[in-house]
Amino acid sequence: MNSDFESDIEDDCPVLVQSISNDLITRYNVQFNFDRIYSKSILDEVVVSEKLKYSCICGGFFIKKNGQITDPDIYIFTGSNFVPTEAFLNMFLNEKFRSAQFKQLGTIAPQAVLASKSIQLSSGKAANVYFTYVNFSKSPNHRIQLVNTYDLECCKIVYSYSKNIIECSDWFQNGGNLISENRTPTNEFLDKYKEKGFRFENNYFKPESNLILRINAI
Repeated sequence: MNSDFESDIEDDCPVLVQSISNDLITRYNVQFNFDRIYSKSILDEVVVSEKLKYSCICGGFFIKKNGQITDPDIYIFTGSNFVPTEAFLNMFLNEKFRSAQFKQLGTIAPQAVLASKSIQLSSGKAANVYFTYVNFSKSPNHRIQLVNTYDLECCKIVYSYSKNIIECSDWFQNGGNLISENRTPTNEFLDKYKEKGFRFENNYFKPESNLILRINAI
């Protein structure tokens, strides 16, 4: 592993915090899934033990839809090899997930992603695995780089296996535009999160109370 590898993604997202505005729960009825034990168990199932410290879960998994937990997006840092083979990437996964077909390998992939595959967990729930060159386990700045690949601020949440903590964009605490600067999410994607409770006038979240909740204590 090249732990000193630096990503070329701009880190224009503000800081990561471990707290959210209580307004999201009481005013907007957003239902969160901040179960670190459950997040850890997913990564334990999917990633080989010696690579777990290079794994995390990001995105909308931490926000329930109609009271139900959604599919996790698993990210694995694989080093600075920009032309990885299937055999190399499969070394990061436990045996039962290696036969699943790769997507995007050798093609133009989304920002920060070298390849991906869809898998099914033992619970029957689906999961997406993304192999990335962003070394998010190295520092908060690197985790910001990873979550900042999402178009919506409400997706900027990350559970880090190595630290066993959940962090999120300070948007959850301080408010601001739901849509990240210079991003144009599809209406379908935006509507998905409006259904989860992120319905704000002009897509701008403005907390009215000063009550803050610590997400790693919920």
